[in-house]
Amino acid sequence: MAKSPINVEISYYKNVPKKVRQKVPVRRKVNGRYVTRYEYRTVTKQVMTQFSRILPVTPEEIDVSWERSITNSETLALRTYTKPGALRPREIRLNSFFTSSRQYGFTQTDKLYQPYEIAKWFDDRLKGTAYPIQVKITGLGIRGYYHLQQFTYKTEAGTGDLPYSMTFTERGLPSVKTTKIK
Repeated sequence: MAKSPINVEISYYKNVPKKVRQKVPVRRKVNGRYVTRYEYRTVTKQVMTQFSRILPVTPEEIDVSWERSITNSETLALRTYTKPGALRPREIRLNSFFTSSRQYGFTQTDKLYQPYEIAKWFDDRLKGTAYPIQVKITGLGIRGYYHLQQFTYKTEAGTGDLPYSMTFTERGLPSVKTTKIK
């Protein structure tokens, strides 16, 4: 069976100390004068590193909801005037299962983890960080930063698979309009 054109990739970024070769200025005395020369040295720095997982099985249903609040007002002519309001954050619900079996022909990635390991990875994202997670769903054109709002999984007897349900809520940034007062 062919792979689906829809991939679900979930990433997060974290500062990790790494050894990096960096160009460093060094002042030396040459013929009685100080001269700045640049040397490459190995330095330990905090580097923003991406950690990501591609869901092994594309969910059968990807539920994306996006709402807008609407205010209805009655007019003198006995009609209703509808005024669009603010957009609510987008929600994405995924229901599928984690598998480590290579016998399935519909797995999306060649690197398969044990189901409990990938469930623990998502559980740590829910509990361990307040930072948003980047969700990319190719084929649907969805790419943005979301918070993992809900993650549940359960065991399934006999198969070794782990069915799960995830809900992501779009990260809302406050928008503030500023005006200059003369």
